[in-house]
Amino acid sequence: MGNDKRVYNDIIESLNELKITNYVNDEEEHEIVFFLDTNDIPVKIKIGLEIKHELIIIISNLPFKMPVNSLDKVIDSTIATNQINLALNCGHFNLDVSTGLCCFTLATSYKNSIISKNLIKYLINYVYDVIDEYNDKLYKFATGKCTIQGFLMNINKNNS
Repeated sequence: MGNDKRVYNDIIESLNELKITNYVNDEEEHEIVFFLDTNDIPVKIKIGLEIKHELIIIISNLPFKMPVNSLDKVIDSTIATNQINLALNCGHFNLDVSTGLCCFTLATSYKNSIISKNLIKYLINYVYDVIDEYNDKLYKFATGKCTIQGFLMNINKNNS
């Protein structure tokens, strides 16, 4: 069994060990998609292998759009996501300024490596924790319930 197949099977086994059984498995595309409930908003998480570069990539698109309908909104949305990124040790939020799509992405290489199921479970839990921590704050900002100044005060208070 090749390293790609072993890593993919370990991802499936890790999901089962975490009792995440509501996933959709697309072996041909090397992707697994599942939903997790958070304290605020359910999140969709996609774990995939990028075979060419031997990467595990975990992506979670937020289920709402960031405001990007003016230059001021683009700047504020970029500042909001970047301020969160400064506090993260691993992974990052990406913002598509043309559509407002915001996602959290985490990647790690398995090239010439043995990735344990414990590491896979840790990465899944880490993505969940980051999304759970920040999705409600980003949602309040995106829906206008919080200004960029209020958002930054809240984020800086929590990260100090």
